[in-house]
Amino acid sequence: MREMKTYKFKSTDLTPDNLQIIEDGHEFYYDPEVEHEDDVSKIWHDIHCAVTTKRVFHLDWSPYSTPSSIELEMWFALGCPNRYTINDGKSIGGLTRKRLLEAMGRDLCIAGYGEN
Repeated sequence: MREMKTYKFKSTDLTPDNLQIIEDGHEFYYDPEVEHEDDVSKIWHDIHCAVTTKRVFHLDWSPYSTPSSIELEMWFALGCPNRYTINDGKSIGGLTRKRLLEAMGRDLCIAGYGEN
């Protein structure tokens, strides 16, 4: 098995209820699975336990792109939010770098961040 970068879980206010049972500090790795259909390929963004290697949950990301290592770091730092818990008023579409950056700005309470 190839070396996988691991990420430590940390619960925050943005963590979905179904992940609240995970202890802070537990390590996970990202291992996408590509599903090929006749006219399109979709990526399932699976998050696996670093100890048991079992798939535990999914990253709510577009099925047509792969998050970068930095985006995964941001996502874990925010508590693994999904489109509903990221608190940006948008409940459609997977998470993106922009949505993660905006949430980090709100989380850090940067005055004027995101204002037009």
